[in-house]
Amino acid sequence: MNADIFQERWAQVRSEAQRRWNKLTDEDLDAATGKADKLIDVIEDRYGWSRKKAKAQVDELIKQYGNGMQDAAQSLLADANDLVSDNPWVAIIGGLLVVGLIVSLLVRPRMSRCQ
Repeated sequence: MNADIFQERWAQVRSEAQRRWNKLTDEDLDAATGKADKLIDVIEDRYGWSRKKAKAQVDELIKQYGNGMQDAAQSLLADANDLVSDNPWVAIIGGLLVVGLIVSLLVRPRMSRCQ
């Protein structure tokens, strides 16, 4: 999981971090503000662990949340594939909408030059 996703999911990750590392205070987690490096620093300080051990622990947490997002995306894609295979007209309508959007984007600049 990259740093941006980590920050976007900070509320979930924060509650899991509090559960895993109960020595962390609210102030510690506020200081981390969704940044993995800051969380590593806080864990390193509170537990007296080496940076390598603290990083491994945070990486494990990030991997858990990253896999959860990947599983959700794969499930969504599978559902979309099922919908299209069960209802081919959905693919046709979707394709027509995309073509219409592309045509409107191509025609719009020309229309504004004519006025």
